[in-house]
Amino acid sequence: MDSNKRETNYNDLKKFFLNIRNDYRPVAFYHMDGDISDTDAIASQFAGYKKSGYGGVALLPVSETCPVYGTDAYYRAYGELLDIAQKQGLSVIYYDECGFPSGWAGGDLAEEYPEALAKQLYRREMVCTAGEHARFRLDKTGVTMSVVAIENETREVIDMRDYIEDDYASWNTPEGNWTMQQYIVKTLPDTRYVNYLDYDACRCFINLTYKRFTDTFGEYIGETVMMTFYDDIQFNTPNRRMWDDNFNDVFFEKYGFDPAPYYPALYEDLKEDTDHIKALFFNCRAEMLSDGFFRAVSDFTKTHSLLCTGHVAEPKSTSAPWLFGDSMLYQKNAGACGLDLVHQYLYGFNGIKMASSAAYNYDREFVCCEIFGNYTELDSDIMYREAMNAFVRGVNFLIPHTLWLSGKARIPHEVSHRNPEFRDFLHNWNDFAARAQTLLRGGRHICDIAVLYPIYSLEAQTSLFETTAAGFEFPRTPVNADYMNVINSVMNYCGHDLTVLHPETLNEKCYSDDGILYMGNHINFEHFKLLIIPGSQLISVKSIRIIKKFFDDGGKIIATDELPFRAFEFNPDNKENGENPYDTEVRETVEYIFGIKKEEINTFETYYHNTNDAGGEAYYILASKTAADGTNLVDSPVLSSIIDGELFPHDVIIGDMPRIQNSGILNLALPMFEKMNVFSGGVFNYIHKRTAGCDIYYFANSTNMPYTGVVSLLGEYDLCEEWNPHTGKIKKLTPEYTVINEETYTCFKLSLDSAASVFLVCR
Repeated sequence: MDSNKRETNYNDLKKFFLNIRNDYRPVAFYHMDGDISDTDAIASQFAGYKKSGYGGVALLPVSETCPVYGTDAYYRAYGELLDIAQKQGLSVIYYDECGFPSGWAGGDLAEEYPEALAKQLYRREMVCTAGEHARFRLDKTGVTMSVVAIENETREVIDMRDYIEDDYASWNTPEGNWTMQQYIVKTLPDTRYVNYLDYDACRCFINLTYKRFTDTFGEYIGETVMMTFYDDIQFNTPNRRMWDDNFNDVFFEKYGFDPAPYYPALYEDLKEDTDHIKALFFNCRAEMLSDGFFRAVSDFTKTHSLLCTGHVAEPKSTSAPWLFGDSMLYQKNAGACGLDLVHQYLYGFNGIKMASSAAYNYDREFVCCEIFGNYTELDSDIMYREAMNAFVRGVNFLIPHTLWLSGKARIPHEVSHRNPEFRDFLHNWNDFAARAQTLLRGGRHICDIAVLYPIYSLEAQTSLFETTAAGFEFPRTPVNADYMNVINSVMNYCGHDLTVLHPETLNEKCYSDDGILYMGNHINFEHFKLLIIPGSQLISVKSIRIIKKFFDDGGKIIATDELPFRAFEFNPDNKENGENPYDTEVRETVEYIFGIKKEEINTFETYYHNTNDAGGEAYYILASKTAADGTNLVDSPVLSSIIDGELFPHDVIIGDMPRIQNSGILNLALPMFEKMNVFSGGVFNYIHKRTAGCDIYYFANSTNMPYTGVVSLLGEYDLCEEWNPHTGKIKKLTPEYTVINEETYTCFKLSLDSAASVFLVCR
């Protein structure tokens, strides 16, 4: 994991592709579902895993672990496992919990730090009768965040704090249908999990887990143990109403006004500012999660020279605010970005580009992926296809799931030498994965297209609710949340790679010059020729200012489905003539860029097109279809006709590419996905990275059809080779050159069987 060991030139890259280094090999989850003090048996298993091509194990304690998790005997036995791994040359990932989700320290947290437990937001109500003196007795068993009265028809809200005396909110009810409401934060009864929103609470969890581990096993850190793993972090309370009693103070510091009078917006519509208020509320909570659990773990692991990684629950979810906040922001404080592909083949696919884009946004080298696990069907073919799907969208560290101490996997498959279904091909698969990871780590990502993550619009359309939960709760996806469909149309139909830009990254790291949008990271700096704004209600005024300059400089812009005519930035104390001044600026700027006023949009149009004298072009494409998950869908051929016209010279052009027009089924939640998954094979994608003085292109064909066509790479390369990750063979290529749109391209005829992939390494 030491970045100082990364190859810095072509010769190093080639050496470790041909002679695989251990730290590029997949590291597999090892469920310790038995007696971990049986060192002879475990030593034999570890030797088998190494012989099968794994580079290490992630030691995962579960309820069946013996000695019992957290006891002194457990730590003594764990130390012997670390010693075995070290002697056999296997690395170890420290898994931070007994089972999952992370955050309860095997039950010790509730016993030792009850003040650190998760808290939930509750709403209490009392209906008032007009003309009567109403007395609302307040609940004093928690921390009151807000007391208001709301008129049910006009949606007028009155702050009741001036009406509170002793334990009551009292007033003479005016005309209308009024309800008094109290919003209160309490520690959840019988909860086991830490308050993920509170940094100090999370340090209590760390004291019981990470700190105890580093205090006990410091001698192994940096040589055998270099990474830690957290699992399935989410707002783990009934109906996802996890909250914190410091929320109002944090909100005021971030946005400059008191949120207390606006709490009803979390559950119901108020007046015209509801979308602004909800966006700020849910954005604040997402930032508290990022600055709580994830920053606490990151701060601790950094001080011990460890990389922390892991993932949230359902990282493929299109609408994240209610479930875990923000699909990208939580990765900001991670040492290595992470995701999981553990439920079914292609389920979770949509989360890959969000995780890898987070790595590009936040300048992270590693994109770690927990993979396989719950697949009802798993064989050699699926293992190769799914690994290729992960790699070609930016993953560079696979953590296969699973190995079992007992050999009796509670989920369908143990991917080990002990299972005859996998024994014969497992080493070859691990070699394939290791070669791919060798070429995909480090360096920087190259692509032409950025897609703006519409997180503020998602937040503006999120609500809390109070009905009883039944099983895992999947969030509702707003119909205008088409960004996943746009990503897949660009990649799976148009045949181009992209980076998803978080609006915070656009605002803080990006600038425009001469028709190029630059992302100014230290390592992963990118140059975008096209910015896509997917369906959105809100956009940051800071973002639209940058986008306007990009357009004025000659940049190319495409918006889909719904134009964002309102601003994320809002303060009710700064309204002018009853309007948010930032809304006015956003509306006028959007109308300027796209050349159309909101009231003039005709939904029967296919798209609108606007240009300027500097060469700037702006397209607004209206949705014409509905995806499988009910979200709006822009027609892929229409999108392709614009992108693949003469808009700009593309980094890569794939001739006769296998196209997939509507991949909306990939948005579906697990139960429906399992019923409806009729996806054929997979996708044809590519990724381009620049590292070790080389341009590295990876093409992967997980479709059911072989591919033969010409791929054209922007630029004139003298030395080109084909590196096959499946066989480890390298052969020289004879490039040909052509001119497309006045640019020179290096061309190759590429042939890929179904479920096959290849690297082109060019200098």
